[in-house]
Amino acid sequence: MEGPVLYRLYRVMGPQTVGEIHKRAGVGSLSGVRGAIDRLVAQGLAVSHPVGKVVGFTLNRDHVAYPAVKALFEAYDPYREFSRRLHDLVAGHVGDVPDLVVAVFGSVARRSATVTSDVDIIVMTPDDPPWDDDRALALSTGLAWEVRRWTGNEPQIVEMSRRQLLSAARERDPLVESLRADADTVVGEDLRQLLDREVPR
Repeated sequence: MEGPVLYRLYRVMGPQTVGEIHKRAGVGSLSGVRGAIDRLVAQGLAVSHPVGKVVGFTLNRDHVAYPAVKALFEAYDPYREFSRRLHDLVAGHVGDVPDLVVAVFGSVARRSATVTSDVDIIVMTPDDPPWDDDRALALSTGLAWEVRRWTGNEPQIVEMSRRQLLSAARERDPLVESLRADADTVVGEDLRQLLDREVPR
């Protein structure tokens, strides 16, 4: 249990309560997470921060073992591997298509996903040929199948043309606001920069 707890402490700089760590880790029971935190505190790897009746916990980045912890989590970055696979999958299905953008957004892009989180992906397709419905269907089907196989989580694929997306941005669609906040582009032009340039807030 220490591994998932330690990873959540590593990912977040500020204090987190036991409940927050349990929710973000997405594994074990609340009492199991509490026990893991207690052991990490006893070892000096975690530090408690009492604030009134609430206690938050942070990773002790001054601990002599911190360089090893950092090296471990930098070497094992599931999201980095996921985005690489996503890029290769799109390239394998459609090749190099001008104006095609594929981005991850939501909790996965924020690195706060749990075992029950959806994997939110937007595919912004070109307005003009040679893009067509058959290529769109093949890509969406491939993404849904592989993402589910890679992660065990349910994929949510949003497909919109460039024209549709920019229209939604002008109407301040909540989806676009979410994209502006945390979209991480894996194929094509950076989606957040594109939105800010084409439809400034």
